[in-house]
This record gives sequence, structure tokens and C-alpha cells, in this order.
Amino acid sequence: MNDPFEFSPHVAGWGTAEEEEAQAGKVWEERMVEAYAKQRPGFRARVSQDQFLTKLRLSKAADVEQELKAIRGKAYPEMASGVTDMANAGIGVFCLTEDPANLLMWSHYGESHTGFVVEFDTAHEFFQSKVPPAHANADAQEAAEFAAEYGFLRPVSYSDSRPAVVLTQMSFGIFEVKGTCWSYEREWRMFMPLSYSQTQYRGPYRFPLHLWPIPKAAVRRVIGGANATIAVVESIRRLASDPEAQHIQLQSAQVDREHFSMSFIDLPAA
Repeated sequence: MNDPFEFSPHVAGWGTAEEEEAQAGKVWEERMVEAYAKQRPGFRARVSQDQFLTKLRLSKAADVEQELKAIRGKAYPEMASGVTDMANAGIGVFCLTEDPANLLMWSHYGESHTGFVVEFDTAHEFFQSKVPPAHANADAQEAAEFAAEYGFLRPVSYSDSRPAVVLTQMSFGIFEVKGTCWSYEREWRMFMPLSYSQTQYRGPYRFPLHLWPIPKAAVRRVIGGANATIAVVESIRRLASDPEAQHIQLQSAQVDREHFSMSFIDLPAA
């Protein structure tokens, strides 16, 4: 990934302030009960557990606050790392752009204008999935989770601040925010469970690529880059002889003579 902040939210807490205080208070009480049990028999004969706890509770609020402060300083970064690891291990992201003519997008993701761009029909059912694929054999809970978060496109928003997450209230919304510097991408995303992928490609990457077949009916146009290789152009042209691809517009990018922009022209037949 070319963005070190990808899938890396800022953890604001494992729970709300009330949830954290309640849990820390519960742990404090359990510790004090254990501490009482470790007292000598003579002490426990003179002082009941209730008396012991009543006296210690005078400092409970301060003790709990100190404990939470220590946890927030150490555990929150570990929790953030855990969120990142969980997302990388289980969530696939299909990233698209609204703008096929953006010069930087061609440079960064189109092999410096030597590759190609595929334009999709986002109204196609592939981008409107409501149920997991049949081969996933998903149970009812998995199907409900899929319908809520996976299989449909959503726009990315851009911000100068990293998204903050409370783990007990975490949603996929935290994976839809990128730094303002990326706003030129005009990105949309679709999430899919990596476990549902039937094809993986290791390649020279940190993580394997998980692939899904996209129906040709979901493709509208294929555009060869302004510096596309002969091999790329010929592979695009071959679509013209594919009976299932007759609806796909085949084009080539051309550099504008006067402006820093590109235009697209129909690719001539071989």
C-alpha cells in the first residue's frame, strides 16, 4: 500500500468513557476483594470485607483514573495496531476513481501511462451485492454482516485528522477516510471478505492479492494509456472479437497538444 495510514485509525478508546470507567471500577473491586483475601486471619477476624472495601473506596476514583491513564498511554497504540492487523487479514478493498482522465492517477496506478483503465457500470449487480457468494456457505450471521458492510460502493472522504475509533462502536466508516492530500483520487471503495476469494496472487507484495471475477457485462470501457505498450494495445483490441464484450468501448488516451490534459479516442481496428 502506498499510504502508511491505510487501515490505521486513531484509537480513542476500547469503549466510551462511561464503559471504560465502569470496567475499570469492576476490575478495581475484584482486586480489592483479592487483596482482602490475602490478609492474615487475625486481620480478617477484626475487619470485615465490607469495612475493608468501604475504607479503600475513598481512594477508588483516583485509583481508577490513574489506572485508566496508564492503560490509555500503553494499550491504545497496541489496540490501534490490532485493528490494522485485523483489517489487513480479513478485509479486501476494491478501489475505484471517478476520474479516468486524472494525470496523477495514470502515473501512480497506470504504470506511468503505459497501462490501461477499465470503466465499470456501477449500476451492475456486481456492485450491488446483497448476499454472499454461494461458494462461501455463509451462515445467517455472516450473511447479515455481509449485507451491512460488503458488496457495495461507498465514497471515500478526506480529512486532515485520522478517524478516531471506539472499539465497542467500530464500523467500516473508519476505513472510508483518507488524508486530504489524496483527495485528487476521488475514490470509491467496495469491501469484500478476503476469506470469500477463490483466487490469490502472492507477487512481490507484503500481502497476497485476493481476486474476484468481474462479469464482462459490468465493464463499459477500456482505455489504453498514452504510452501504452504494443502488448497492452493488442490485448485491448482482442476484446473486439469477444462475443461477450461487444458492448465495451475500446479507446486510447492521447496527450492534448495545448493543455496538460488527455483526450480519449476510439481505438482503430487492427
